[in-house]
Amino acid sequence: MNNKNLIDYNESPFSKIIAKKDYINKVALIAQQKCNTVLNTPTSKKINVELRTWKKFLSQEYIKSLTYHRLSKFCGFPKDKIRDGIKLVDDIEAPFLPLNFNSKEGVRLDCGVINEGRIRSRMVEYTNKDKDVLDIIRTAAKKVIGNKFIPSERLDVRDQTICLSFPPLFAKHFLKLGIEGNKNFAPIKIPNYILNNKEHCKIWWRGNISEEASIYAFSSPKNGVWYIVPRIQINRVNSVNFFCNFPAKERTYYHKDIPKKFLEKLKSNIPQLMLDEAKMLKYFGINVKPFFSKLYINKKGQQTATYTILLSNLNNLKKYHHEVGFELERHKKQFELLLFNRGPKNEEEIRRIMIEFYKLVPKYLRRNKKIKVNKWLKEEDRVKLLS
Repeated sequence: MNNKNLIDYNESPFSKIIAKKDYINKVALIAQQKCNTVLNTPTSKKINVELRTWKKFLSQEYIKSLTYHRLSKFCGFPKDKIRDGIKLVDDIEAPFLPLNFNSKEGVRLDCGVINEGRIRSRMVEYTNKDKDVLDIIRTAAKKVIGNKFIPSERLDVRDQTICLSFPPLFAKHFLKLGIEGNKNFAPIKIPNYILNNKEHCKIWWRGNISEEASIYAFSSPKNGVWYIVPRIQINRVNSVNFFCNFPAKERTYYHKDIPKKFLEKLKSNIPQLMLDEAKMLKYFGINVKPFFSKLYINKKGQQTATYTILLSNLNNLKKYHHEVGFELERHKKQFELLLFNRGPKNEEEIRRIMIEFYKLVPKYLRRNKKIKVNKWLKEEDRVKLLS
């Protein structure tokens, strides 16, 4: 299939299929009639299938999806009947074939995997700590892949994240989009079936907030009082390789530390994914430009550039709240807490807002660093929030 949002049973060379028993009987009968024999060996030779594979098919065992396709085409079955004859694909019972990602659940899966997934030719692994977000992904997968589909799970004890695994048929969708391996090197862009659909763009950005972006409080003084407003920020990294001798490794370089020639290159090297995400926001009257933030050099000398989309303008923030919204109720409450209490405030009022802001985050997700360095919180506040 040419459509990037559709994935059929025979598109992944790594997928395996078990056929329904009545379908197997129909294939066996037609094959024997066409081959004019009831013996397995001549039948398998004439349809160009190994004898052991033919026997696996007859015994209702897994065979390669391409072999299943070849057997079905040999019998002259139409595609609808071929799909209907499938019992299992990659352990997916009663799959929705072809898988269609051009839906709100499909877009949500695209957003989740592109943000927090590892894509291989044989599988996709999606990781997250957030129980609410994991439930959203599980529910979306059932809508796109099949009502009975349950991704396998494992716990990464290093950081207590949950890893959901998806099969080759699912992975083929992202390979079709040109995404594989290290996403820092991949030229990822938003597919047109999302980019050209306003509602899909809304779903993408709601998912972005849950997956990758952060909502934080920005405070500033004016005429002896304080004002506090929300900020929405998303950072993405991109591997670069500019021939420049930086004085030290394992260090972060900001604009002032980078030679002008290379700084201009970094500024013009904005990932297409972020340019597409900024374009999405224009549907809602929000105009933002992604920009280069910083460059990190690791001990091997490898360069990683960080790029940022920042919603800081009050009008843009109001439009985002009204036109786009949030997937998780706690993010909505955090944002509104800051938007509707923006000032003027004294220092004690700011402190109380900060405490309420962090209380909305489940304890297992509270980021120690942000709470520890927050200048408005007292030590006793930090202890209570992190206990």
